[in-house]
Amino acid sequence: MSCICLDTNWFLKGLESPCPPDWTTLSALFSENSDAFSLPRFPMQVHDVLLAYGIIENPNIRGVNRDLWIHERDWVYCCRFSAQANVPSLLTFDGVDTFADVWLNGTLLGSCSDVYLSWEYDVGHLLRTENTLIVYFHAAQTELKKLSLPERYAGLVPTISAARVFRTGYHDYCGPSPCLIRCGLYAPVTLRQAEPVALAEITCDTWLTEDGDGVVQVQLTWVGQADTPYAVSLADAHGTVVADASGTTAHGRQRLSLSVHQPERWYPWTHGTPTCYTLTVRAEKEAVSRLVGFRQIDISDRFLFRVNGMPVRMWGANLMHLDTLTNCYAPEKMTRILDLAQLANCNMLRVWGEADKLPEAFYEECDRRGILLWQDFFLGCSLYSEEEDQLSLYRQEAEMLLRTRKHHPCIALWCGGNELYLAQEYQHPEAPVYGEKIIREVFPEVCARLDPHRLYYPSSPCGGSFANDPQCGDTHGYTHLWFVPGRAYPHFLSENCRVSTPTWQSMNQMMTPDELWEEGTYALTAHHPCEIPESWMKHTPNEGWLKLGPVEHYRDAETPQEMVYRVCAAHAEYIHEQVGRFRRGRAPWENNDIRHTNGHLLWRLNENSNVISFGVVDYFLQPGHAYYEMKRCYAPVFASVALDDHAGIYLTNDTTRTIAGTVEVSLFHLVKNERTHQMELPFTIEPDATARLCTLDEWGQIRKEQIVCVRVLDKRRTLLAETIQPLDIERRLPYPQQVGLSMIASADTDTLLLRCEHYARCVSLHGDGFEPLFDDNFFDLLPGETKCIRVLPSPSSGVIYAETAYDQTIVSCQWDKEKEK
Repeated sequence: MSCICLDTNWFLKGLESPCPPDWTTLSALFSENSDAFSLPRFPMQVHDVLLAYGIIENPNIRGVNRDLWIHERDWVYCCRFSAQANVPSLLTFDGVDTFADVWLNGTLLGSCSDVYLSWEYDVGHLLRTENTLIVYFHAAQTELKKLSLPERYAGLVPTISAARVFRTGYHDYCGPSPCLIRCGLYAPVTLRQAEPVALAEITCDTWLTEDGDGVVQVQLTWVGQADTPYAVSLADAHGTVVADASGTTAHGRQRLSLSVHQPERWYPWTHGTPTCYTLTVRAEKEAVSRLVGFRQIDISDRFLFRVNGMPVRMWGANLMHLDTLTNCYAPEKMTRILDLAQLANCNMLRVWGEADKLPEAFYEECDRRGILLWQDFFLGCSLYSEEEDQLSLYRQEAEMLLRTRKHHPCIALWCGGNELYLAQEYQHPEAPVYGEKIIREVFPEVCARLDPHRLYYPSSPCGGSFANDPQCGDTHGYTHLWFVPGRAYPHFLSENCRVSTPTWQSMNQMMTPDELWEEGTYALTAHHPCEIPESWMKHTPNEGWLKLGPVEHYRDAETPQEMVYRVCAAHAEYIHEQVGRFRRGRAPWENNDIRHTNGHLLWRLNENSNVISFGVVDYFLQPGHAYYEMKRCYAPVFASVALDDHAGIYLTNDTTRTIAGTVEVSLFHLVKNERTHQMELPFTIEPDATARLCTLDEWGQIRKEQIVCVRVLDKRRTLLAETIQPLDIERRLPYPQQVGLSMIASADTDTLLLRCEHYARCVSLHGDGFEPLFDDNFFDLLPGETKCIRVLPSPSSGVIYAETAYDQTIVSCQWDKEKEK
């Protein structure tokens, strides 16, 4: 068999008016004298090509799209390629966005209208030695205007939900404003030719028997008529073949099973080794491989996950598509995002129902890393048509997703989509739940038929007396807009959000100096009923100014830097308070061992446009203040302080081992610049447990200008966890304005050493001309302590700066690995 990736000789041409749908006219667009763009790589969508040629600027840099003309035009792709004629062949498009006609050598193969489907055509009878492929994209807005739905959906199902498009391009929820409608080919185009056969599809299921043995069931579909031998093997992580089978390609389809005695189990990386096996199919000179793994995942009615019988609390985030400019997969960007997820101690990511379709490479990377995925089907916060033609599309999408992805051990569950019930309750409370048939009939039937060993969950959120009931099923953290009963200790938060700015460096790319600041102090007044400058609001999609953290806890800003700090620190404080409570999992007056909250997925991990929004990693892949607070709150061994009726010191152990050691608790007085009280006590804590170690009652009344400091040490005096908890809101605390911060670089050990003479509030680090990644940032530092920061990955040279929230002095050090060597 021969698999040809059509990744060269592509051209693109835009049309100011639609072109007649005939081959002569279409092919003339790409004559020798054509002004079509030659694609420097493939795949590329239209915006990618125009950006590469300097026709447009990247609208995501400033979060404003001024090139709306792009989605008002038709666009035509052309590819010229060589192939064998008169050979059984399949032409496959893995990503077509969205309304397109496909032509090959003068013949219309068909029309595409679903961005989530792959499109496959039998083209053997049409191929020549030299071939011309043309894909004509119709302007999406024009096509949407042609759609009509029965009257019962009027005012309830929006047009973008009646079409199978990437909804995020049709509004500014993810930025930029007002919208960015993408167009074009976003995934590989391949031609498989039977020489004498070609593997058209491989699907596999894995499960564990009651005895703990592993089973891999494989189904192979072939193109071509020859009776050709094939071989299937399963190799462990060391490359040793542990099971194999063979046969011939007669009849075009085979089903076979491989058994493995007591295989190594796959675990999330926080709880064990994510052991993967490699399934390989060989026929003639070609080989196709899939990663598989063996694990058993059970989920209780309180949303407690058990992986291979081990309780696993899920601490993670929602993953967005990487860039609103394009859906073409960028593996280097995704590598950075997944690195950041693991650095932040995340063991689960949610693939959001309104995000883009991700390729096999993404799921394989999560398999290898041991990151579990909550996988939504492609439904967003909306009601949907239940007409038969639409139900058929949803069924095809679900079948394709399961056939191509169900072998991945990283996928923990399938979910019917995002906020279907919530959309009905919030937007149309008197209307029927249009779309319920999709998530209650179509999707569960497909899952039961194609992947019966994995949980299907109808919608996120759902369950309980209302869709967002935190005491039943999962919940989304909309407490900035709603009072939600039972919100303190929900079972599982699959979303929880607040808004903050990106890093200061990214803000300077987003706005002009005039936009960044007008002289004056910004405070919430009757004349300015918003906590951020009005000039920032056009860069803040989805009314994000209503979704800030507790900015009222911070001093009014007199500079743009102070405003950025105020907004970002409030976001971090929200995470500190909320996730700290969720990690403890129960109220102080509860003395049992139950932890009510079994998981928390922050909304959201990454931004796909340079806007003021929810992401804790900005568009330029720089982690911000809120990211590092999430990292601290997701630490496997986690210390926290609950300032309830009694100030309680808590320790949470989400590792797989019992931990024993010593806890040091002290009070640091900001004005006296000294510790006023100290205590030390031993502890032992079991896995998957929270313990209240002590209260501060023995110290009686405590002045609020003091900070509670907690350090957790094991028996070897190795630091396991630490936390710092103010006793009052920040705007009332007398943080020093001269802290005596110092920093020493040691490039040969990839570390920075920081010290201070007075309490340093929020030490922030950044590079000049380069952006190194630090293993900690935006942290408080006590005098007399040395903070060791690792630089990841270590840059070769540059200057690193450190500053604090209230001291205007900036310290720096030269970073030069070559000189150190």
